[in-house]
Amino acid sequence: MWALSYPGRIFQLPPMSLSPLRPDMPQPLQPFVTIAHTLLDLEVRYFTPIAALDQLLTHTSARAVNAAKADYHFYPYVNFLDDEDHLEFVEQAKTGDMLYPDQSATLVIACRLNGAGTDGQRLRLTGPGIQTVNELTVAGIPSHFWTLRAEMIHYPLGVDLILVDDQQVAGLPRTTVLA
Repeated sequence: MWALSYPGRIFQLPPMSLSPLRPDMPQPLQPFVTIAHTLLDLEVRYFTPIAALDQLLTHTSARAVNAAKADYHFYPYVNFLDDEDHLEFVEQAKTGDMLYPDQSATLVIACRLNGAGTDGQRLRLTGPGIQTVNELTVAGIPSHFWTLRAEMIHYPLGVDLILVDDQQVAGLPRTTVLA
């Protein structure tokens, strides 16, 4: 996925017909299953608190584990992290260690990106992969999540984010600074 190479740039997901999806799958879960089929295999572990998505992700051969052990976290509903109990899952995410900073988690989170009707938080992004400053408006993720993200990042340690808005994604690697 190019999204993490170009932080804050919005990319389109491929058409769902190219992925092995069930026709009765709830709409909010479809892009997450497409992303999971790209990222997950039998060598990685994932976490999602959503039972319906967990059932669909078992077909990737990846192992379901608790939030503290997962390589990938999937949160498919906008505003899901508004609940403090749900935000605890994020707090448990792996950030790697100094010998293996790559053994951290990637969080895949539903939100609303830019576009009409998006009156969320405006993020100013700087860092590797950004020539000057990128701006991204994100709604459906609470402001205290962004504070938590900043607290979790001690480069090279931290978590990477893939933000999902229906068929669009934007990446925010741990190297991206939010101003």
